[in-house]
Amino acid sequence: EEEESDEEVVATARELYMIRRLLGSQIKVEDASQRENISHTRCSINGKVCLVIIDGGSCTNVVSSRLVSKLNLDTIPHPRPYQFQWLSEGEEVQVRQQVEVSLTIGKYQDKVLCDAIPMEASHILLGRAWQKQVSIESVLQEFQDIFPKEVPRGLPPLRGIEHHIDLIPGAFLPNKPAYKSNPQETKEIQAQVEELENKEWVQESMSPFTIPVILVPKKLLFSTTYHPQTDGQTEVVNRTLGTLLRTILKKNIKSWEACLPYVEFSYNKAIHNTTNCSPFEIVYGFNPLTPLDLLPMPNIYLFKHQEVHAKVEYVKKLHEQVKAQIEKKNESYARHANKGRKKVVFQPGDWVWVHMRKERFPKQKKSKLQPRGDNPFQVIEKINDSAYKIDLPSEYNISATFNVSDLTFFDVDDEISDLRKNPLQGQGA
Repeated sequence: EEEESDEEVVATARELYMIRRLLGSQIKVEDASQRENISHTRCSINGKVCLVIIDGGSCTNVVSSRLVSKLNLDTIPHPRPYQFQWLSEGEEVQVRQQVEVSLTIGKYQDKVLCDAIPMEASHILLGRAWQKQVSIESVLQEFQDIFPKEVPRGLPPLRGIEHHIDLIPGAFLPNKPAYKSNPQETKEIQAQVEELENKEWVQESMSPFTIPVILVPKKLLFSTTYHPQTDGQTEVVNRTLGTLLRTILKKNIKSWEACLPYVEFSYNKAIHNTTNCSPFEIVYGFNPLTPLDLLPMPNIYLFKHQEVHAKVEYVKKLHEQVKAQIEKKNESYARHANKGRKKVVFQPGDWVWVHMRKERFPKQKKSKLQPRGDNPFQVIEKINDSAYKIDLPSEYNISATFNVSDLTFFDVDDEISDLRKNPLQGQGA
C-alpha cells in the first residue's frame, strides 16, 4: 500500500485581478467553530489572481457572475435550476447557469463545475460536493419486506375508486370547527346544564313547532327576545315577570332561585286587565292571600261540605263571566286596532293586486326600487273574510293563499283611464 503524503502548496502572491472591499472584525463566540471549517486562499484563473473560500460544511461550488463576465467564461444552462438563499441575507437568488472554471493553486490544477450567482463575499466558493450523494441502499436491504423491488417514481396514478367518507344524502360539508369552545369551557357548561337538569329547571319542550322552526333557514336577531313569536301573550308575560324580578331580586342576586316561587305567586295573584280577575281566582274560585291558602284539603272534608255544589256553580258562573269579559276586551282591542280601516270582502272572480312582501317574495324584493305589487290575479276561492286563494302562477313556488291585508282591488276601468297617453299621438287619433 502506498502511503499518503501531504504537500504544502503556496498560494499565488500576485495582485488581485478584481479589487474588493475587505473589513476586518473580531470573531463572534457563536462563529468560533467555523474557524476550522472555513479557510480562504488565492488561485489563478486564466492568468488572473482571484480569491477562493473553501467551506468544509458546504456541498455547493459557486462562482461570482461578475468574475464570469470579466473573464468571458463560457456558461451553460443549469440542468436543474433552483433557488439559493443561505449565502445572501436578502431575497432568494435564482441559479440558472453553470460554468466550468480552470483554476490553479500553486502546482495544483483542476477544472471545477460551479454555479454562477451574484456574490460579493468572494470570487469562488468551493465546498465538498462529493458529500451530497447520500446512499440509502443499506436501508433498502435492511427492510426488504417493506420496500418493493421496483420503486415507482413521482405521484401515484389516479384510481377509479378513491377512499372517502359518505355523507347523509342532502347534507353539506360544515364550514365550522367541531368544537366552538375549548374542552375546559365545554366541561364547565356541561356541569352547569346537568345542575339545572337536576333542579328540574330545564324541562323537555313539548311544542310541535320545535323541529320545523330549526329546519327553516333564517337569520336570527339575538338582540330581541329569543322565543317563538305567538299572539303577544309571551311578550307581555316576559315584561311583567321582568318588572317583578327587578323589584324582588334587587338585593337578592345570589338567592334568585329561592325568590322565583314568590314571583310566580305574585304574578298569579295579580288582577289582569283583560279578565278583571287573577289567574288564581279563575282556577280556584278565590284569590289567596298566602301560599298556605292553596294547600289541598282532605277528600273527606270535601264530601261532607254542604256548600260543595254551590262552590261548583260559583266557579262555573265565574268562568262564564271571565269568558264574556275576555270577548269584550278583544272587541275593544279590535276596534282600536281597526280604527281608520274599512272592511274589504272579495268574491271569486275578482281581480286583485298582490302585495309582495320580502319574506314570501325574496327574488322580487331584492331592491327597494322594484315594484311593491305584482300583476293583477283572479280570486279563485274565498276561505273566509280574511283569507283568499289566488290564481298564482307556479313559477312563484309559494302558497296561493293570501291574507286580505296583502290584497288590493284592481279596477280595470280606472286603470285604463289613468294610463298616460303617448305625447306624440294626435288629438284626433
